[in-house]
Parts: sequence; structure tokens; C-alpha cells
Amino acid sequence: FLLGASSPHSFLFDPWRNLFVSETFNHRIEFFRRNETIGQTAFGLINVVGTTSFLFDRPQGMTFDSQWNLYVVDSFNHRIQK
Repeated sequence: FLLGASSPHSFLFDPWRNLFVSETFNHRIEFFRRNETIGQTAFGLINVVGTTSFLFDRPQGMTFDSQWNLYVVDSFNHRIQK
């Protein structure tokens, strides 16, 4: 399913049927446009752990709010990242 993925934890579709995938041990969120098979890193940096606003430490669950902002459970940083 995800070439090079390291522990994909959860996935989420937006209203336009784009796919977001949290990769726990790659510390990033991957984004796949509708009907595309190759994704791109949307948030985080592959294999880079951090506490700044653009880095994650083992991202897991995700959800959207009513304005379609993405929220990510950044589990080892003990926070929810918008």
C-alpha cells in the first residue's frame, strides 16, 4: 500500500477524497491526492523527531474540524498538533 511506509497508523479522507496517512515511525503525515498512487510528505520530516511546530514524535490519530483544519495526535510529544 505505502512504499517505504513505516508503521502507518491511521488514515483519513478529506471531502475531496484526498488521503492523509500518519506514519508513526517515520514521524510524518503523508498526503495522496485523489486517484494518485504516489504521495508526498504533507507534515513532518521523514525520520526527523522534534518538538517544533512542524515536527512530530510518533504521530498517530487524525481528525478534521468543521473548517477542515487537520489535527494530529503527536503521541510522544504529548500534544495535539493543528
